[in-house]
Amino acid sequence: MGFLNVMLLFGTAALAVPLGIHLLNRSRFHSVEWAAMHLLDMSDLQNARRMEWRSLLLLLLRCLVPVVLAVCMARPVFQTAAVGGASGRSTTLLLLDDSYSMQGEAVNRGAPQSGWQSAADIATTIVDGVARQAELALVGVGGEARRESQLTRRDARPVLGAISRLEPTRVAVDLVGGFRVAGESLVASRQPHRQVVLLSDFQRVDWSESVEAAINAIQQQWKTLPAPPDLHLIPVEIAPQGNVSVSFDAASDEVTLLGEPLDLPLTIHNDGDRPLVALPLRILIDGRTLVSRKVDLPANATSQLLFTIDMETAGEHQAVVEIDDPSGWVVADDVDRLRLETLPARRVLMIEQEVKSSLLDCETGFVQLALESTAREVGEGQAALVRRVAAAEVREAMVEESDVIVVANVARLPDDAVAWIAARIAAGGRLCIFAGDTIDVGWYEQQMGPSARGPLLPWKYGEPQVAAVVDGVAAREAVQAGPYSDPLLAFFDDPQHGQLDAVSLSAWRQMEAWDAGAAAGDARPEDVERGEEPPLPKAAEVLLKTASGTPLLVAAGYGQGRVFQWAVAADEASGSLPREPVFVPLMQRLLLLDLSKATPRQVVDRREESTLEHLTAVERASLAQRLGGTLHATAEDFLAHERNRQGGQEIWRWLLALVVVLLFAEMMVAGRLTRRGGQ
Repeated sequence: MGFLNVMLLFGTAALAVPLGIHLLNRSRFHSVEWAAMHLLDMSDLQNARRMEWRSLLLLLLRCLVPVVLAVCMARPVFQTAAVGGASGRSTTLLLLDDSYSMQGEAVNRGAPQSGWQSAADIATTIVDGVARQAELALVGVGGEARRESQLTRRDARPVLGAISRLEPTRVAVDLVGGFRVAGESLVASRQPHRQVVLLSDFQRVDWSESVEAAINAIQQQWKTLPAPPDLHLIPVEIAPQGNVSVSFDAASDEVTLLGEPLDLPLTIHNDGDRPLVALPLRILIDGRTLVSRKVDLPANATSQLLFTIDMETAGEHQAVVEIDDPSGWVVADDVDRLRLETLPARRVLMIEQEVKSSLLDCETGFVQLALESTAREVGEGQAALVRRVAAAEVREAMVEESDVIVVANVARLPDDAVAWIAARIAAGGRLCIFAGDTIDVGWYEQQMGPSARGPLLPWKYGEPQVAAVVDGVAAREAVQAGPYSDPLLAFFDDPQHGQLDAVSLSAWRQMEAWDAGAAAGDARPEDVERGEEPPLPKAAEVLLKTASGTPLLVAAGYGQGRVFQWAVAADEASGSLPREPVFVPLMQRLLLLDLSKATPRQVVDRREESTLEHLTAVERASLAQRLGGTLHATAEDFLAHERNRQGGQEIWRWLLALVVVLLFAEMMVAGRLTRRGGQ
């Protein structure tokens, strides 16, 4: 037995009050013998003794009332066993959901506040309640889980400061990462008892597919601890409400070419039960309003819009889309930002066997037309500055000045030219090699294959192939349909951007991977002596195949650059590819765009986070049971649980009930004595 307010036990001294009154009242009476006393019979004497016994009982009840009341106010705690070590101290780690769905209006009986404000109040209450007896730390689980404060002992200021600095602007919730970071943080705990408290609005989308992963994370990350921590869940109640969200439909930051029109597709969603009319929508580029219009949204509907803009200057830009949400609560999804990288004109060197006067007669003519198709005027706004040269006339300065090098159906290059090209690609350039009927397969293998100092060719060329003949008619081979794995080609997963599977082929070259035992990339002794070593070979990837599975386009990294190897020619000799509309964007993306700086975006997660649908109370209880945790309705419930864990079960409520019983008994006994005295 222990007491939380020991000083109040001095209140038991109040029992002296009824005891003193009783003794003083007894001193006022004196026994006086008189003549008629002998006439009283024995029954009256017994009745007097009974009244004296009841008086003592009444005195006892009156003394017990202040004693039990004082003990009750001292808040006694009943301890069944030692918990959490001798001191009952623990390590408390808060997992705080700072995703932007927490901006929704909270269910609150007082002044309206957001779910985030409610969560911050709960977290602050918990920190204040356990700070003296616990080590504390805070982990944010919105977006990507991360530590917001390190473990601190008896000092709540770092954690309270971290709570005040957080803002609910993250996309989605990283539950698995949160439990992983919690396990890593608790390893440094010095307390025998550990506990994790998760505060979240429990969005359905966050938990629909994450429960099993979260359970696995708990089992994997927490099993290494000396004792597994207790898990506590505290839901933040968000009221049902409508919400409007807007986002760019871009899987990553956009990379475009100077002079090329850029499409900006948008998705607007109304997650409310009433239609919205004339919502203001704005698109800004580098802070300057480019588009301003009003949009209508039906109830519970999604609308898609497409805007086309022209980038006037090269460099990095930021596009911002804004929409006015009439609900005014969840505002993080009313704005979306997209980084735009506008590339300057790319210098392209086209190498062919012999330069001809007519572009359509050249091996590289169709490629040049595709790259220059976005020019507004000659010499202005061009995405590509093309220079064509015969193989025998290649010079080192030409190669060094080029960002992209195209080799189309060239039998062989000067030996020095191969070294120049390899150095330029390794420094970050791009090389595109087209096959044809005149290429010298042996020379390519010797100078660009495993026998070369640094093999440029991802795969080796084989014999020419032609489409099969069926009933005397050549059956053309089609290109395999998407989806495509490479980010450059994933653009064509949308048929509106072009259909690669509409291309038909009549001839191509076999391509196959180099032998595993080939000494690709081995440095020559003279290179080692000079301190020069070739780039390490990188794994090749098949980007395009025919419908029957024949490799058509292979790519591999080379130093800081990339090499594309085609099994077909760049002109009409191999099929319909140069004449198809898809050829223009295909060549531009492969040769001119650089997606290395494009950062992936969480478009789908962003839209899902905007849908304010939460787990029900029954579902949360089931979730807590599956996770092996305890569900608390409020911070006070958790703190009461913590106090019970540290010191035992408080029993003041039972003692207060005992006080009421004693008062009732005192009233009954006093009434009996009064009635008896009156008789």
